[in-house]
Amino acid sequence: MKLLEVRRHYLPLIICYKNLIVPTAFLWGAVGCMGLENNLHRHPGRRAPLVPPLNDKMTIANCTCQFYEQPLDHFSSSSLAGKFKQRYCIYAGYETKGAQSTSKTPIFFYTGNESPLDEYVNNTGLIWELAPKHEALVVFAEHRYEGMSVPDFSVWNDPNRRQFDGCFTHLTSAQALADYAALLSYLNHDNSRPVVTFGGSYGGMLSAWMRMKYPGIVAGAIAASAPIWGLPLTQESRDGQRKDDASGIGGAHRVVGMGATLSYPPDGAGPKEGNHCFKNLLATWPLVTYVGRTTPGRKYLSDIFRLCSPLKSEDDVTLLLEWAQSPWFDLAEGDFPFSSSYIPYALNMGKNDLPAWPVQKACHDSGLVNDLGVQFQQVNSSDEGHDPVKYTIQYGEDPSGSLVLDIDWDDLNVIQQDQNSSVKHKLMDATREAVSLWFNVSGNETCFDAIPAINSRKRGAPSDVSFVGRAGGNLPKESARQTVRKLSNYDGERDQRQEIGHNAAMISRPATPAELCAGKINNETVWTSLICNEGMNLITTLAKGIGDDFFWPPSHPKGTNTYFDIVSSNDDPNGMVELCSDPDGVYGYPPAEKSDPWSTWLDDYYGGSRLSSHSNIVFSNGLLDPWASAGVFAPGMNPTIGIYNGPMVQNISSSMVAVIIKLGAHHLDLMYSTKHDPQCAIDARRVEEEHIKRWVKEWRQ
Repeated sequence: MKLLEVRRHYLPLIICYKNLIVPTAFLWGAVGCMGLENNLHRHPGRRAPLVPPLNDKMTIANCTCQFYEQPLDHFSSSSLAGKFKQRYCIYAGYETKGAQSTSKTPIFFYTGNESPLDEYVNNTGLIWELAPKHEALVVFAEHRYEGMSVPDFSVWNDPNRRQFDGCFTHLTSAQALADYAALLSYLNHDNSRPVVTFGGSYGGMLSAWMRMKYPGIVAGAIAASAPIWGLPLTQESRDGQRKDDASGIGGAHRVVGMGATLSYPPDGAGPKEGNHCFKNLLATWPLVTYVGRTTPGRKYLSDIFRLCSPLKSEDDVTLLLEWAQSPWFDLAEGDFPFSSSYIPYALNMGKNDLPAWPVQKACHDSGLVNDLGVQFQQVNSSDEGHDPVKYTIQYGEDPSGSLVLDIDWDDLNVIQQDQNSSVKHKLMDATREAVSLWFNVSGNETCFDAIPAINSRKRGAPSDVSFVGRAGGNLPKESARQTVRKLSNYDGERDQRQEIGHNAAMISRPATPAELCAGKINNETVWTSLICNEGMNLITTLAKGIGDDFFWPPSHPKGTNTYFDIVSSNDDPNGMVELCSDPDGVYGYPPAEKSDPWSTWLDDYYGGSRLSSHSNIVFSNGLLDPWASAGVFAPGMNPTIGIYNGPMVQNISSSMVAVIIKLGAHHLDLMYSTKHDPQCAIDARRVEEEHIKRWVKEWRQ
């Protein structure tokens, strides 16, 4: 998705970094990847070029792509809003021929999300594999303002038009759903054909919401890795949790940490005994901070992390920490059982393949899985009880000659200076090698710029936000800078260099409003404007380093126990006020005084956790995917909290289920099937197909 998070192809994610201690309870249980057993169950940074074709798979080259004229505002009769042409791509080769037969075959409809349509056409293997079996018409619809479905921004050069609206005023999920409904009504004018929507990440949210909002048009929905329960009010109410219950906070990064405890390759049996990756990473961050306090220490860090530019201050060391922690979220999203460029490409890292099981491989190949001589001792407070971010770390076997650091939340003190640097060197060296899997995914880097991966940045500098924006540390320097910088605001006076359109042409003169609009969407995709207009605060990525992941220091002050604490203590927890500033009235965002950190409107409009009135939706989530923490599950059965021993298929209602994919990363079930898929992914797709069959049959009746 991405809290606000923004990732290019995923959902948004706003990240705040800080950490935890040794794992206590994880997400693993006895039931998972072994079979069905009991059951049924940006992101965004700079825009990547269109996704190239895949060998031996259906691609956009196989489709017929057309345009359908849509109103910019479906909910107003005013003609001032204007229109735009929405791209959609169709493949009709699987349909049963003949008018009578065709009227009964289903339509498999992908609800496009925050990337150009090509990305989803080329990668959504589940649709392509099921469509021939069900003789379905395949339709992929592009999200408004994405790819080729962008309005003519030149109309906003007229100041009279800007008094009516801004160029992004109508970029909302509600308008996008209305686009899809209008397109489906055109393609299926009498609603005789059963429509099944598919989507992953933000697209999964849209797929579920299509069934909720337009049940007369959509027969059922596959919503993969759809974090529709990631909003603050939903998180505070799910499973009966309220302000005094901290069990769900930090869920996204807890999932990331869990992945580091598994064997390589994962075997479905849960945390691997003797795997020290989690502990070693947790010990590395305070060590980096300690070493970076001195000039010689910063020289050492610059050398061992092979930085292109030396660290000059403790502020630089803080950036180094963020850089080294930032790729783990992205690696977890892309923790697929096969090599894949899907996540790197979506996050502007080029068409470079991550290896299979990248989180576990990073731990294994770097040596972080080994015992490097780190020892933790938990410190208990008689006044407060167990504090998960209060401990000492000993770097070495010799109690009298090893460095000992004391951690109390974000406070670091030296108990004993080190006499031996071997443990320090092993940890630093191994950590660099681990993050190189992401930052040197191209294999061409000889040094690193300590620019964090996009998902780690607050939603004021891009982040997939962090979701949701992304700046790759090993991207060309100019590209990385362009990704993390804020776009200049048009002030009509000073000259600016502004990126324009898809070719990112550079000009030196005052940028016009149309150029500002084109430049902003070209740099940040639809995600920034979408979350600004709707206050979409996907909060599950906000808490980090608070006691159950491998990050440090904590992202929030001591005493932060719930998402209620996060939002209520900060009027702008995701940096949205700055991110969504529109001083010249060009973009059309709501004013700062209408900022909605609780995402109240979205909770009211889509119903939050109140799903009892809905039907025919399959929500799937992989337990290797950080976004699973915001997924939909049956009451009291959130598998990302504690040890999950429940079934693979949870019944949310008589016609809605949650499918738990134990070894699944970000919407693995939507990908093409491979010989490397774990059994749980195969079973998940089988469950999804069984539900599709039922929906189609019921619609025809």
